[in-house]
Order: sequence, then C-alpha cells, then structure tokens
Amino acid sequence: MILLTGVNGFIGKKLLDTCINLYGKENVVALSSIENEKCKTIVYKKNEIEENAFINAGLQSIKTVIHAGAFTPKKMSESNDILNCNTNIYFTQKLLESIPKSVEKFIFISTLDVYAKSNEPISENNAVVPESLYGFSKLYCEKMVEHWANENNKVIQILRLGHVYGPGESLYQKIIPVTMHQINKNERPKIYGDGSVKRAFIYIEDVIFSIHEFLKFNHYKGPVNIVNDQFVTIQHLVNQIIEVSKKNISPEFIVQEIESKDVFFDASKLKSLVNINFTPLHIGLKKEWDSINNLI
Repeated sequence: MILLTGVNGFIGKKLLDTCINLYGKENVVALSSIENEKCKTIVYKKNEIEENAFINAGLQSIKTVIHAGAFTPKKMSESNDILNCNTNIYFTQKLLESIPKSVEKFIFISTLDVYAKSNEPISENNAVVPESLYGFSKLYCEKMVEHWANENNKVIQILRLGHVYGPGESLYQKIIPVTMHQINKNERPKIYGDGSVKRAFIYIEDVIFSIHEFLKFNHYKGPVNIVNDQFVTIQHLVNQIIEVSKKNISPEFIVQEIESKDVFFDASKLKSLVNINFTPLHIGLKKEWDSINNLI
C-alpha cells in the first residue's frame, strides 16, 4: 500500500493517477486537506494530522510514502513567503511523526532551489546554498527526512525536481504557460532580453516515470536531480510554442536592465540510475498546448 501527499497539485495529480493505474485504487491512500474521490483519503486540517489517523482508518499496512505535498511558489514574489514556507517544515515533521511503523520506504520530492546559482550545469555536487526561504524550507525537510531514516532504519530517496512542464501547470506564472496564454489571446508573446538565455525543461511524464523507477531501489542513492540536460534558448522555446500553436504571430522583445543568467543541468546521475528517454520538447509542448485548449 502506498501513501501520497500533494495529490491536488500539478505533479501530485498525475502521480496519483499513475499510482492508481499501477497498483489499483485499493492500494493507494491520499493524505489531503480535502476528500479525494479517486481513492481512500486521510483528511487533515490546518496542517494538523489527527493522532492515530492511520490506525483509526485501518491503514497500518502502508509500506511506501511519496511526499510530494508542499507549498510551491507559483511566481517569484512568493519565494520568500514566510508563513507558507514554514508550513513545508511543519507538515513534513507532522507526517514523519504520524505515519505507521509499517512504512519501509519514503520518497521526498524536493527542488533545485536548494542550490546556489551557477554558470555551470547544476549537478548534485553543486553548493547547497538556497537563495530563498522556499529553498531553505525544502533543504531543511531533506535533512529531517535523512535524520528520520537513520534513526528508524528506513529507506529514503530525495529527488530534486528541475523545471517541470506539461498539462496541468497553467496556474503557474512560468514562461511556458504564460507564453501559451498570451498566444491564445492573440497577443505577441514577450521575451525579456535578447532571448539568448538558456533554460532546460523536463516533461511531467518523465518526472513521474523517474519517481516510480526510484521506488525500485532498496538503498538510498543520495539526492538525485530529476532534470533534463538538453537546454534551449528562450527564443527557441517561444518559437517552438508558436509553431505548435499554428498561429501567425511573432515574439516581442523587451529590453531589460538586468540580464538573466543561464540555468541548465547535469543529468548524469539520473541517467546512471534510471533508463530514461526524455520527451522531445516539441512533443511535450504540443501536449500542453492541446490540454490548455481542451484538445486532449
């Protein structure tokens, strides 16, 4: 039996559907602030998990936990939201205190925001120096999970997710959904700067695949970046989105005083552990575009 948190989020929704398809809904439990119609749900309120909640629900046989639930900034201005960032730490603590002793494996979904900025591809060897309260909150949770595993002889895996895109991310103020919404309104998509800045994106299906692959390991592999190492320039990305939209439109370049820096990744560790074939960008963008326009 597997327990999931964050089942109402961008990644969590897809993770829940995949787990139900793989294991059957009778073997999947959601820990959520609202009832989930797809599977049995333990409902918590105000980040408080009721004492003996799992015992009272007859769920003492949970073997695996995937903790994907967290406050995640939907725009840059939320990265230092003190109250919401603190909930990441508090809720993870409560989760670790309340899960049944039957749990053998714990997957913690973290973020690349734990790293310091770098002009080189970001790998697991980069300095862990968060630049936001959000990054610090996730790093603190990583340390809590590692300590809990050592104290209780449990198998864990920390997975630091890169820039994830795909159907379901439309609520986030990120470049792909923002650009798609602009094009949908027949507005020229905006590119800040000259468009030469490099970024790397990983399709949500590749993330879900990777998470499930790590469930197969019985030993901690240390933190692993779930990233795509194929980068593109912002101009190329926007042009790809225009291409999948099939609209006759061109981007608008906006001068900015502060130049953005390249952000791309080293996926060597991921590829050494998991046999992954990354979804080509144009295919992933087409699926996201179709989802926004209710074509799939």
